[in-house]
Amino acid sequence: MQNEGVKIGEVRDPLSPVHDLLHKYRISVADATIYRWRTGDSLGEETAHRILAALILEGKIEPKHVSFFSRMVDTGLQVRDYQQNLRHRYKSDGFTATIGINMGINEQDIRQILRGLRTDIVWTDASYPQFNDKIMYALHNAESDFVTAYTSSDLNYPSQINQAVVDFAEGIDDGTARGFYSKLYGSFQERTGRGAGIFTPYEFDAMNLYVTAILTILRLSPYLQAMLESCARGESIDQFAHSATDITGIPNDKSVIGVVRAVVLGII
Repeated sequence: MQNEGVKIGEVRDPLSPVHDLLHKYRISVADATIYRWRTGDSLGEETAHRILAALILEGKIEPKHVSFFSRMVDTGLQVRDYQQNLRHRYKSDGFTATIGINMGINEQDIRQILRGLRTDIVWTDASYPQFNDKIMYALHNAESDFVTAYTSSDLNYPSQINQAVVDFAEGIDDGTARGFYSKLYGSFQERTGRGAGIFTPYEFDAMNLYVTAILTILRLSPYLQAMLESCARGESIDQFAHSATDITGIPNDKSVIGVVRAVVLGII
């Protein structure tokens, strides 16, 4: 809490100055909570996150997601090109793990952040029709490269993977990012067991366009705006995760929201 500029005082100090300061951010806590902060029994991390979210929403500090996403995408493209094998197929095995190593971030966090970025793409596509053509162009190009790599006649891949890729490409995505990812997380995921993982190296071209051409225009995308508003109100992460899943069709959970929120707040 001290790091966010909130002077919590000593154990025997009056409580009202802390309450008054938190009230500026529309945050109220019990007296016992302030006491635990002062004794060191609680670090007040969740309240600190609420304050950071409020400051970003008020425009007093800038969100940190664009720089992080740009670095992650750049790292992924470098890793992908380095790992590309002689058959001109991008390797998915170890892809996210290597990104994590290069960035000094846990692989599971990278996976969750990628799921959050997919959610971001879908929510933005639904909220800003003017971006639909650009988003779908990028996703369909990635899909085309993916299909070519896995179905070329001179390559020998398991037939079940080949057919699943063909069916994925021929499936109807209704011209929306939600429709596209519904295919990826639907039957293709069920048939391959790791659909999103196989597609991820190709998806990075689409993510690169999204980050550089769209996120740089929007200070906060609809997904991240709603995430910070939920945080600032003190809602549970699970509650927002359910809302994000319902709106986008991309499975969100506490771990996804937690790590993406940390990116926006500049904690990681």
